[in-house]
Amino acid sequence: MEVKYLAKHTQAIETGHANMYQPTPDINDLILHYIQSPHDPLLQEQIAVLKAAGLEQASYVESRLEAWLKEGAVPPKATPAQVKVVAAASPHSFKWLWMAAVATVVLLIGGFTWYQWQRPGKMTLHANHTDHIDSLLLTKGSSVVLNKESVISYADKFDITPAIKVLAGDAYFNIKEPANILVQLDEHNTLRVSQAAFNIHKTKTSVAIFVVSGKATIVPNKGKAVLLTANMSGNLDHHHPLQKKMLKSQAALAWKTGRLQFKNIPLEEVLTAINSYYGLEITVPPSAKSLYKQKLTANFEKKSDKEIIEMLRKMLAVHIVKDSANAYYITMK
Repeated sequence: MEVKYLAKHTQAIETGHANMYQPTPDINDLILHYIQSPHDPLLQEQIAVLKAAGLEQASYVESRLEAWLKEGAVPPKATPAQVKVVAAASPHSFKWLWMAAVATVVLLIGGFTWYQWQRPGKMTLHANHTDHIDSLLLTKGSSVVLNKESVISYADKFDITPAIKVLAGDAYFNIKEPANILVQLDEHNTLRVSQAAFNIHKTKTSVAIFVVSGKATIVPNKGKAVLLTANMSGNLDHHHPLQKKMLKSQAALAWKTGRLQFKNIPLEEVLTAINSYYGLEITVPPSAKSLYKQKLTANFEKKSDKEIIEMLRKMLAVHIVKDSANAYYITMK
């Protein structure tokens, strides 16, 4: 059986109704062969081709493998044409062979989660181009609030494939589902969450995640996953490794809450709030990074840009230079 044999089934499968998928005998035989010999490279390639043909095919493969595992990982009986004459093996050998087979199938099922993110089906784009924050109900009480000029996309069949992509701006998610929701942060990182509330701020070069309640896990394409719990943030950018830290405030939510009163809060968090709420870009260059740890007590609510800059200049005893319309950078005297 060659990989190319699947091509003649693909067109018929893709044009069929999503809820009426009927596998051909050849496909069932392929899955049966794979269950019997999960380490066979050719069978692994054929299964990969089958899954890549569409979401229904991938779901069917997963359901067959899960059913086999629930039955105790007992290999299905082969038809006479499938029986091969092999040398007798000891019970100990069979035990290890089937343990390895089970491990392989578990990895395949786990990999289906990654497949769902990579191919979530049709995605709906939602952009907030209004002059106020906007909210959107995803499903079952789960929702997202978007800041002005923020953009996300989410799977049309969210109940089946709970996939979200954050494309730009600020998005506050309140996820009620106990099952894992996958949020694509960038081309290298995914966020895995369930029953959690969290905020994501995305620019062209960075992504910042702030967990309000529950837990969220950053899963990179390469490397170890990073767990974030309540009041923790994770920052990703193109030039530095992941930065994980515990925050002293909920400044990351200022764009949503409008709260800009701070008591003994680090400058870094204060600037996050000011920038997101007022649409400014006040930055600290590497030469002045020590300022980030300086703590401020101040009220920046209902202030003009000019008033904010003057307040910061006096409190920090620094120069603040205007770079463009809404962009400023801080320099130490």
